[in-house]
Amino acid sequence: MQALFDAIQDRFDEDSALPTLGRKVYQGFENERAKTVLPFVDVTFFGPSPVDTFVDDVEEFTVRFSLFTKRIRPRDAAMLKAAMMRVFDDCNLHHGEFYTVAWLRENAHGPVLRDGVFQSTLDYRVTVQLATMVPAVRGM
Repeated sequence: MQALFDAIQDRFDEDSALPTLGRKVYQGFENERAKTVLPFVDVTFFGPSPVDTFVDDVEEFTVRFSLFTKRIRPRDAAMLKAAMMRVFDDCNLHHGEFYTVAWLRENAHGPVLRDGVFQSTLDYRVTVQLATMVPAVRGM
């Protein structure tokens, strides 16, 4: 969902610490990691899973943040992870197409040193309320 990524990127960029600690956020960056300047954050979406409601169109996504830092000590990786949790735990995002109802952190792993790079992972279950009813958007 491009709109959700755009809202995540805006929230990341608006924070005073995240652009310094994590430099940049990418979507679906699996094959390009070797060419990228560290640090960075990769965002991957799983879903959506529709949620049955009577009036509203609600979807749930799993959003995975993969954090990559290259430092001598894991302190910078831990600081990036803590800043991401501060910004995204229980946050609300608004966009022209939706607003998020809930961000529930389900997992937090790392930092772990792999191939000279500290990696951390944060998984969130995100509930999204669509601004426009889905049948109207799909032309039904």
